[in-house]
Amino acid sequence: MENNTNNGMHWCSGRRAWRILWVVIIAVIVGSAVASGFGWRGHKNDQQDTIVISGTGKVVVKPDMATVSFSVMQENMDVSKASDAVNTKIAAITKALAADGVADADITTTDYSVYPRYNYVNTTVPNGSMMPIPVGGTQVLAGYDVTQSIEVKIRDLSKAGNVVTDLTGLGVTNMSGLNFTEDKYDDLVKQARDQAIADARSQADSLAKSLGVRLDKIVGYSDNGGYPRPMYAAMDGVAAGAPMKSAVLPAGEDTITANVSVTYEIQ
Repeated sequence: MENNTNNGMHWCSGRRAWRILWVVIIAVIVGSAVASGFGWRGHKNDQQDTIVISGTGKVVVKPDMATVSFSVMQENMDVSKASDAVNTKIAAITKALAADGVADADITTTDYSVYPRYNYVNTTVPNGSMMPIPVGGTQVLAGYDVTQSIEVKIRDLSKAGNVVTDLTGLGVTNMSGLNFTEDKYDDLVKQARDQAIADARSQADSLAKSLGVRLDKIVGYSDNGGYPRPMYAAMDGVAAGAPMKSAVLPAGEDTITANVSVTYEIQ
């Protein structure tokens, strides 16, 4: 009787083990199928059919503004006197610029500096009939240099020559950088970029028609960036006080170019 009971218990345990094994096998099969299904869908989503098109836009511009920079410098043992002298010169320059049609808002100080200037004086001791022996030296204040740097915007280009001519006789130094440019430069860059994007779209439509496909969404975009501001003219440094007739300064024109690259998904 005891043997029969033990045999029944072993048989029940065996059935239970087989059931657990089948459950594990089925779970592995189902899990593999689900994982495989998800993997296939993910691979499908990673694939895109695209075309990449480059577009160009150009805006021909004429300058509507000029800028010129210069400095006024004065030296004196008394820093207050040097500063007052600079202020007097700047006042005369501002008055002359106003007569040439330049507004106060277009006259900007870009730098103001005060530097003490020293001379080095050697100290010596007698050496009989020989040359004195140097034993060191000291710095002695020689004066103060006060410098004010100005940038001027000239919006009436017909007055640019007069402005340059007037400044040369008013004690300025380091006058340079007469550049013709555009006041609304950022708007012109946007205009050129919009043209480039429209050009890319037109080419993409034409290519899609030839290929027998349909354009879908944009999935990539880049442009050349930078857009350096065109400079039409540059003037080297002019010595102060040099008599000259009114300068003739033709402004010319230039082109702002935008290049973009657009990636379209196609179907």
